[in-house]
Amino acid sequence: MESIFGLISTQTPHIKSGRLRGMGVASLRRSSALPEVPTIAESGYPGFEANGWLGFAFPARTPKPIVDHMFKEIAAVLAMKDFQAQMDDLGLDTEVADPAKFQAIIKSDYVRWAKVVKAAGIKGGGD
Repeated sequence: MESIFGLISTQTPHIKSGRLRGMGVASLRRSSALPEVPTIAESGYPGFEANGWLGFAFPARTPKPIVDHMFKEIAAVLAMKDFQAQMDDLGLDTEVADPAKFQAIIKSDYVRWAKVVKAAGIKGGGD
């Protein structure tokens, strides 16, 4: 038996077809694309979470009105039924996070993964 830890969007069609068996999702909640697949936390590893995310970032000194306008426009696209259907087909759950919430997510992930890197003794590398 082989194990794959990958993006749900690349695995969903294979799990749905029966070619792969979904063992768990790394988010704290089940995927809407694969609701029958438990979370890793539900499978005996409480608190396990390893989410990926995509977002938009702007230079630090971008004026707030511009950031607010861009957030409004991006949120409108994310709310479009066609866009949401495409995300659902890929097995991707979307969430609209305002700029403050997105910044908090980035900071939280930085702290969490810095601890993992330190505990594992991972050092920066080069060529």
